[in-house]
Amino acid sequence: MNKGWQKTLETGLGIVLVLLFTVHLGTSAIWDSNEAFYTETPRVMNLRNDYVVPSFNDQPRLNKPPLSYWLVAAAYRVLGVDVWTQRLVGVALLLALFAVVWHFGYDLYAGRIAAWAAVFVVALTPRLLIMGRRAVIEVALLFFITSALWCFHRFRRTGRGRYLFWFYTALAAGFLTKGPVAVILPGLVIVLFLYWQREWRTIREMKPGWGGVWFLLLAAPWFIALGVERGPATVLEFFSLENVARYTSETFGPERGLGFYPGVFMVDFFPWSLLLLSVTGVWWAARRDLSDTERENAAYLVLWCLVPLVFFSLAAGKQEYYLMPVYPAAALLLAGAWPLLQRRLVLPPLLRQGLFVLALVLPALGILMVLVSRRWWSSALWMDLLFIGLWLAISGWAGYRLVRGHSRSVLLAPFLLCVTIVTYVLLVVLPGIEAFRPIPRLAERLVRTAPPPARYGTYNLAAPSLCFYTRQPVLELKTATGLVAMFTRYKPFYCLMPEEGLAALEAQGLPYEELAREPVFPVKLTHMLTFDAEHPRRTLVLVRNAPPATDGD
Repeated sequence: MNKGWQKTLETGLGIVLVLLFTVHLGTSAIWDSNEAFYTETPRVMNLRNDYVVPSFNDQPRLNKPPLSYWLVAAAYRVLGVDVWTQRLVGVALLLALFAVVWHFGYDLYAGRIAAWAAVFVVALTPRLLIMGRRAVIEVALLFFITSALWCFHRFRRTGRGRYLFWFYTALAAGFLTKGPVAVILPGLVIVLFLYWQREWRTIREMKPGWGGVWFLLLAAPWFIALGVERGPATVLEFFSLENVARYTSETFGPERGLGFYPGVFMVDFFPWSLLLLSVTGVWWAARRDLSDTERENAAYLVLWCLVPLVFFSLAAGKQEYYLMPVYPAAALLLAGAWPLLQRRLVLPPLLRQGLFVLALVLPALGILMVLVSRRWWSSALWMDLLFIGLWLAISGWAGYRLVRGHSRSVLLAPFLLCVTIVTYVLLVVLPGIEAFRPIPRLAERLVRTAPPPARYGTYNLAAPSLCFYTRQPVLELKTATGLVAMFTRYKPFYCLMPEEGLAALEAQGLPYEELAREPVFPVKLTHMLTFDAEHPRRTLVLVRNAPPATDGD
């Protein structure tokens, strides 16, 4: 391929990546508590001009360092306060992550195809597709950890000091994003790799004294400022409670066993997790033909995969997204199969079988999405049929090539299927779901209806995004006693609750006025496919205890 066509193709691939994470970026409502915190807290930071003590819903929020808040707050200053602005910060970090992965892949395998393959494996990983749009802190942490491991690799290969400088900078930025875990994970990978290679001299060459000083200059000032303003106990609590206790205590997360994360990996890295099993066979079959450099690269990536898996498996509290640092390394291992396959005339049987399974599973997954869409909202029939036709055509082509030709071009099939499935999600599923995500509409009703002295609350409902949409604090009520007390104490008091929460008011004989009710989209597959008497629609209701004196509705 000549350079002109190559540049055009790569520009097109870059545009596809941008579109995957920017279509409907600002039109969908805030997704969950995590996104609400990183949308509202930076707004309050700018409003109060306080960048030392983050706060949410009129309460200090000191469980995480502030770098992610600062990035969003700076974006608000330039682009205005909006959900789109907050998400743009996350997407910018994600695109920067893709650039690091591309350079990593190109350096490891000396080929642009492998580099682009690694990028698209990461980009089309379900967990990244979800978190890339709504979790600035997790994307930032992933970017800084990956950058640190990339800079170490480049320093070891070239000995250039600039990579060492950016290595310690990335560690400090990660520490200011989520604390010690940003240093522990890459540190363990590097130490274990150097032990494997018997290269302890590299630690001296990394100038840890100079690097430690630079790290402290970047990471320590906020902790010092926080200690001055809130007292040293606050800083100690951050490290003891929000880090050590979170790792050692099950009170900070669901109780899950040692085997939890392998299952998470298979689901969150799907469909590549299925293909990785086959690619592992390719690496194993080629082990005797690998050069020393290729063996070193493979060992580095394998350790990179194993360290977060083992580290978080040993933690008492576990969350699915903790495993995100594994995915760039797993993607690079997958991409490494391409140069190995170029040495063979036909695809290995295990890889052919893996591709054949994906050619069946991915279209089935897409068709299931179409069924859910048609069950819950009115999607265009022609669009549904178009995408089903595309999935079946790609699947048929892949199956034919696998049975008859064994061509390496069939490796395109899972990428094409994933891109078209994600396109369907962006064009059909996300807009459809918005009808069942009512918080912005209910918040607008609140702002239009409630007079200035009114108080807002929620009952048996996690809706922190209400703070952002109303620009006011919201009382979080969890007991019927608290609900009754607020209805009695404040006039007027507006409360958002599940429909079944009205029983608490009726049981006490408290009069209320219903202002609005909205359906909510479910999360269980059985409920998505069948809403009936056994699985009824869940509804949110907005009520007030008495009509305000002046009603702007």
